[in-house]
Amino acid sequence: MRITSGIYKGINIILPKSSTIRPTSEKIRMALFNTLGDLIINTTLLDIFAGSGAIGIEALSRKASSVDFLEKDPQLCNIINNNLEKLKLQNSCKVFQGNAISILKQLNSKYDFIFADPPYEYKNKEEILSIIEKSELLNPEGMIILEHRSNENINETLLNIEKFDVRKYGDTQISFYKNIK
Repeated sequence: MRITSGIYKGINIILPKSSTIRPTSEKIRMALFNTLGDLIINTTLLDIFAGSGAIGIEALSRKASSVDFLEKDPQLCNIINNNLEKLKLQNSCKVFQGNAISILKQLNSKYDFIFADPPYEYKNKEEILSIIEKSELLNPEGMIILEHRSNENINETLLNIEKFDVRKYGDTQISFYKNIK
């Protein structure tokens, strides 16, 4: 898999040889980051269900200042670390290994962008959004980006976060959330 744009455009990142991960396609990553444009420059990003780390590395390629990766699978955490070392990016990143819900409850950082791409069959997407809201992980002007099946209905019963945009790419949907002012 290659980086689509920015400083590391065209560089291939390591993917696991056999895995059940569903990396965000080049087409969707390119569309997502083209939508964000220059908003990503000098920002902090949290990549939940990071897999290979492609989203976070793409953000760094487009001049995000730092990215934290959250991934349950230790093998994938090693791959993320190897990709970061290959690009000499390990100083601007942290890789957290463990259950997303548990780690989100322990984080005390704030992020400009929080990207979550859980497995399509993952049942706790609403809980992830709720924890982000309750833990105040999102900066006031920040954005949550949730990738999920386009036919999936996400129950949004959040008090301080609202969906403001949706983009569909075949069977994939990207939902954008922001703080209510």
